[in-house]
Amino acid sequence: MQDQSTHPILRTIRRIAAAGDTQGMTDAQLLQQFATHRDEPAFEVLVHRHAGMVWRVCRDLLRESHAAEDAFHATFLVLVRKAGSIARPELLGNWLYGVASRVALRARKTLTRRASHEQQGVAMSAATSFDNNAEHDLQALLQEELQRLPAKYRSPMVLCYLEGRTNEEAAEQLDWPVGTLKVRLMRGREMLRTRLARRGLAVGAGALTSALSADAASAVPAPLLDTTLKAALLFAVGRAAGTGALSGHAVALTEWVLKTMAWTRLKLVAALLMAVGLIGVGAGRLALRALTLDERAAKVPAGPAQPSAAAGAKKGTKVKSDVERLQGTWSVSSLEIEGAKMGENVFAGSKIVVDGNKFTTISMGATYKGIFKIDVASKPKTLDLMFDEGPEKGNTSLGIYELDGDSWKLCLCVGSKVRPKEFVTKAGSGHALETLKRDKQAKGSGAADAAGASEPTAEPEPASAPAKQAGLDKETARLEGEWTMLAGEINGQALPEEFLKNSKRIVKGNETTVIIGGQVFLKATFTVDTSKKPMTIDYTMTAGPTKGKKQLGIYEWDGDTVRYCFASPSKDRPTDFTAKPGSERTFSAWKKANK
Repeated sequence: MQDQSTHPILRTIRRIAAAGDTQGMTDAQLLQQFATHRDEPAFEVLVHRHAGMVWRVCRDLLRESHAAEDAFHATFLVLVRKAGSIARPELLGNWLYGVASRVALRARKTLTRRASHEQQGVAMSAATSFDNNAEHDLQALLQEELQRLPAKYRSPMVLCYLEGRTNEEAAEQLDWPVGTLKVRLMRGREMLRTRLARRGLAVGAGALTSALSADAASAVPAPLLDTTLKAALLFAVGRAAGTGALSGHAVALTEWVLKTMAWTRLKLVAALLMAVGLIGVGAGRLALRALTLDERAAKVPAGPAQPSAAAGAKKGTKVKSDVERLQGTWSVSSLEIEGAKMGENVFAGSKIVVDGNKFTTISMGATYKGIFKIDVASKPKTLDLMFDEGPEKGNTSLGIYELDGDSWKLCLCVGSKVRPKEFVTKAGSGHALETLKRDKQAKGSGAADAAGASEPTAEPEPASAPAKQAGLDKETARLEGEWTMLAGEINGQALPEEFLKNSKRIVKGNETTVIIGGQVFLKATFTVDTSKKPMTIDYTMTAGPTKGKKQLGIYEWDGDTVRYCFASPSKDRPTDFTAKPGSERTFSAWKKANK
């Protein structure tokens, strides 16, 4: 029997009854209503408001009609799950455009791969396809290149050309002056023309505008819209039946996008934690590119290419170039990531040392090295950090900077590859902003001096007593196997759920490896002493920038769960299982994975 609560007639009645309350609401207000109260009429208004744009993107990028319908379904199922976490809900249209593009391109890749394994023509002949002509080719190329444009050009084009907003309406939604919007529309069109020309498609200005505006309000087939609404609303309340009317491909696309979003978020969280040298249980925490944050936070820009000295000569007095002014040791004094200000306990002790055109980042005993390049002629000044040692080896981080006496401000990429344009960070920007102060206590300007100073004093490893060896071997065997993380806390900050779900610890003999999201964060050998209260465990790092260094900890058993508390390298061993703010400790609880 059909679920009466989702019957098309009843939904229509509810929508009409609620029209007076919802039709005049903004996207942000409707999202809030749906995310907070699961207000179905609010969600239906959002779907009807943006369905035409989403359908056009899916249809343009996919020749096969069933694949386009699957991508359309998946886009709105993703909206159901992410309604409460969209960074800028007032720009929902742009967010949906990004999701639809990602889903459609993924679907197209799947179709291409499938076709390569089937007889030529079989796949397409079995399904309805859109017209295979030059017009469709142009629209597909347009969508591909449009989604690659920088956000400040893509956003107004999506609003004006794909959603049919007037310049005034789009400017108000983006909170821009109308003149700014018009200029960015013009520049966006020129960028599109240039990119299309590179792909062998010459399009005049008028033809491009016409192509962009074509079917701005694409009519969505009524059955497709009805099926999507029904599935999404059931999906919203956690009913698996919501996806029963959809193809397996649509469900797979939804799961892929949600997983991709979660992993992107995970990498950003990892970047933050690793940036400050707090990830995992020690040195291995800095073993992933997520470390970019602290490296960036500590990565003090400098550049091999010396800026012009002409800016310096005033009345015969030589003014130092920026490269010269950057020499020495700097300490991080503030850190902001994606609009969120970090507590001092997060970045305490992070430093960067500049020696010539080389930089060394030091954080919690971990060391990263590379060379830098600056451009003082740019506005604002730019810097490129190129890593040649450590987990970031081979990578380059882009940023901007400014110097004011003994203060150095940096804005760097974290979850983005686009160089910042200003010294601010916003939710979803993928940028980090930090301020560093010159360390006047440091006498040596060389990276080696600072790196040497940061070396923790290794605690001599006590010799194992032969009488205890049998017991220790038994304890080591008990710790062996694969473990999943149940809980984690670093310096008073609880690790997010997605971090826990993607973490595992593998112990073989006296060797341990911590893996997060498929990436190795820590490798070490360990010794335990079960005669101490609490029992102690000492790590000796076997890989990464802290190779050879020791980390002291304690552990205890609680049934089949084991709990650890570690101090940062060079810090005293914990005496209890807490990781309070400022303690520079890591607490974690693990359970052996089911075999």
